[in-house]
Amino acid sequence: MKAPWWISSMTGGADKAGMINANLAKAAKKYGLGMGLGSCRPVLEQTESAGDFKIRSLIGDQPLFANLGIAQLEELFANNQTNKVNELINSLEADGLIIHVNPLQEWFQPEGDKFRFSSIDTIKRCIDAFQFPLMVKEVGQGMGPKSLKTLLELPLEAVDYGAFGGTNFCTS
Repeated sequence: MKAPWWISSMTGGADKAGMINANLAKAAKKYGLGMGLGSCRPVLEQTESAGDFKIRSLIGDQPLFANLGIAQLEELFANNQTNKVNELINSLEADGLIIHVNPLQEWFQPEGDKFRFSSIDTIKRCIDAFQFPLMVKEVGQGMGPKSLKTLLELPLEAVDYGAFGGTNFCTS
């Protein structure tokens, strides 16, 4: 990377995700930045959505990470379908995976996913299960000091922590 900036995950499920991702990928290539895709859950559920996320040819050799929510990963582990994560990484030609942690957002949505395990336990399962780099992204609720300390002790590529000043999904 030419600069210490990361284009963070933004487009999961957006109507214009393909156009937005393409434009962000072109900017990442031009300025030498890394990029995280928005939630790739649509790709797992509907393979026709994959085109919105296939931007390797546009971003070139810059770092590109796919993205899945902690709830989706927990479900994939429960159903013994972690191979789908490897397939996702391969099909998008991604360098690794961002795990977005959003329990408060899920809890407030009527259709939100419910968690059976702590996020840190699922993250540790991902570390053990996958051979590609992992990042953890905080989404809309912040993290406490103990959670951050625990994450920083794990072999993660990075922790993306917006928290204060970022989106708050429970007060909008």
